[in-house]
Amino acid sequence: MEIYIKPNMSELAQQFNINLLYNDGAGVITETTLLSGITLPVDLIDYNSVDLTASTYHNSYYNNANLYSYANSMNTGTTYTTLNVKEDLFSNGDYIYVDNFYLQSGTTVTDYSGVYIATGVTSSTTGYSSLDITFDSNGLALISKPKINYYKGWKIDILRVSSSPTSTISDRYQITKQLL
Repeated sequence: MEIYIKPNMSELAQQFNINLLYNDGAGVITETTLLSGITLPVDLIDYNSVDLTASTYHNSYYNNANLYSYANSMNTGTTYTTLNVKEDLFSNGDYIYVDNFYLQSGTTVTDYSGVYIATGVTSSTTGYSSLDITFDSNGLALISKPKINYYKGWKIDILRVSSSPTSTISDRYQITKQLL
């Protein structure tokens, strides 16, 4: 089964969960969370239920899959983290996905990839821009080249791989989540 979550059709900012009910093999129906805290950015101006492509948005990025940029450096802070971005594509309030966002503290490397809100955008005459996200990165060092693009939705694939009635949810289903 495939589930698509398209936030470009959202009229309200929401965070919601997707849960799955399944029989645990002992006759007990168990509920587990597949995906939680999904943020749906408010971008819709006019929803056309007859022709979805005729819907209008505050930004046109939902219709352009090729808009992305890379951060070449980062300025750390306790409230805001500034990513220095190669292209000036984003505006204040845009929901963005930062991929390949690896930060290091001592010998520990952590992946901070995820959805962020652009809280400050400053353009420069050199073609670069500064992009602020609300994130405490104090004491962390950027060790990758993050790719930044607009958050367009999720695709969730659920494939049954075991027919055993006593298998766990992770053994019974192969669940993959992909950001669009």
